[in-house]
Amino acid sequence: MAPYEGARVRVLIGRTCRALGDAEAATLEHQAARSVFERLGARPDLARLDAPIPFVEQLSRHRLTAREIDVLRLIANGRTDREIADALCLSEFFNLGTDNDLESHA
Repeated sequence: MAPYEGARVRVLIGRTCRALGDAEAATLEHQAARSVFERLGARPDLARLDAPIPFVEQLSRHRLTAREIDVLRLIANGRTDREIADALCLSEFFNLGTDNDLESHA
């Protein structure tokens, strides 16, 4: 996954963590995203990161489980399907469809 897309996923993970009451994880995710946005000069994304967003309303329609948040974190870190399956103790045949698996494109 490209750095910019990974940072965008981290923003979403951070907002989800905050909505679920995990302020520490939210801060860590937002700091990681901010670092990438600053390095890339993505000023609009930095502005959106600082702006309050009614994310709780969005979450009420699309609740994520703790497991889904774990998957998103691993995707944001560029893990392959196999690495995600190993990390979460899933079957080796479980396909997350992340397109991070270079073996599937060989």
